[in-house]
Amino acid sequence: MIEAIIQKLTAEVPELGPVMGAVDFGALVAGGKMPQTTYSAFVLPAGLIGRTAEAAAGAFVQTFDEAASIILAIRSFEAAGTRSIDPLRALVMKVFETLGGWTPGDESGALVLRTGRLVSMQAGLIVYQIDFTLTDQMRIAR
Repeated sequence: MIEAIIQKLTAEVPELGPVMGAVDFGALVAGGKMPQTTYSAFVLPAGLIGRTAEAAAGAFVQTFDEAASIILAIRSFEAAGTRSIDPLRALVMKVFETLGGWTPGDESGALVLRTGRLVSMQAGLIVYQIDFTLTDQMRIAR
């Protein structure tokens, strides 16, 4: 799912430039660096959320949500970053329009927006996180 999201955002939201994954994001954080481009995006796995489960007649079935976080970073050339708020909102909505309702593979559900929030706004860098989930189902014969 993560690679499919990266490919879709790269293809359909070109202003993000190359969309990167968890390894690239981890390297930036570990190095204490921030993106140097005006717009950057990273797609990270954000875990699983268990839902209903049933066990009967030698089968276990559980519905679950798989979560992905899209981290947007906007570099502003003013310390407060206030002029970047409108472009940020436009970018967030473009990501939402691109991913909302889309099914990235053979999963049974479509991506649903769960939350979006400002993570940080300092030294001319705005970081915003958008979380999507995809409902799927696990079937195990027992």
